[in-house]
Amino acid sequence: MRTYLLGDTSDFGVERLQDTLKSKPFVECGNQDWSSKGWIPPLESTPDLYVLAAEDLLQIALQVEEKVLPAKVLAKELKKRVAVIEQKENRKMGRKEKTALKEQLTDELLPRAFTIWSVTRAYLDIRRSLLMVDTSSAAAAEEVIAALHDAMPAFSAALPRTVQMPYTCLTNWLVSAELPEGFEFGEECELEVAGEGGALIKAKNHDLQSEEIRQHLQGGKQCFKLGLIWAERMSFIVTHELVLQRVAFLDVLQEEINQQGEDIESLAKAEMLITVKEAGTVFEALLASFGGLAHAE
Repeated sequence: MRTYLLGDTSDFGVERLQDTLKSKPFVECGNQDWSSKGWIPPLESTPDLYVLAAEDLLQIALQVEEKVLPAKVLAKELKKRVAVIEQKENRKMGRKEKTALKEQLTDELLPRAFTIWSVTRAYLDIRRSLLMVDTSSAAAAEEVIAALHDAMPAFSAALPRTVQMPYTCLTNWLVSAELPEGFEFGEECELEVAGEGGALIKAKNHDLQSEEIRQHLQGGKQCFKLGLIWAERMSFIVTHELVLQRVAFLDVLQEEINQQGEDIESLAKAEMLITVKEAGTVFEALLASFGGLAHAE
């Protein structure tokens, strides 16, 4: 999950956002389109509802379709066409001719290209002024932000910048074996020598307070990913970029969700309220433990 700080949230009335996203729905690629993206209803059971709202949380969903033409397929077809032309005309084709033929072949093969579909969900926490995108991919998150900006030109979201560098804090936590209140160690971390091409150690299902880990830290490695558990309710890995990976909501939260409502929409709203609020609480706790937000001078 990638979390951003929202700018002005005064435009995020549910009805206004609903109308805005509904005016830019997902439409499948045409024969000559490489990609397409647009908004879809978060729930299939409510096809006209483009915003799922519960209290001050709003869930939205962006669907993306991309066509992929394998390079080997294109190269094989190009080789065949070039051979036919060269044999027929008894000459060698020049580079410019081959480039033009390749472009022509790409257009011809595009309708038969592989299609990849993806849906990225995002949550607007109006009270906290946060945008939480349910992906660890920076590209996918930026695509959601770009689509929101396209729908609402005044929309803005920025990555948080903390007073202390997250990797410094994560490293210190491991060295001192002390964590901020509410957190406990998981069983996974990544240690790396700072700088491009530095040695990397990945530990999984491992005691993070072991002598082996300690030796790596004493050798100059720093922690860029750390597995944590929050209040016995949520487990995750936090990265040096403040991204939450492999988020899992533990039994206590799952039981709370299962006790809420019976129909699909009620359960979806309950799940969003419980899990997204929990993730927001964790994010705020991490921000505080990294010294809070750094303000631009």
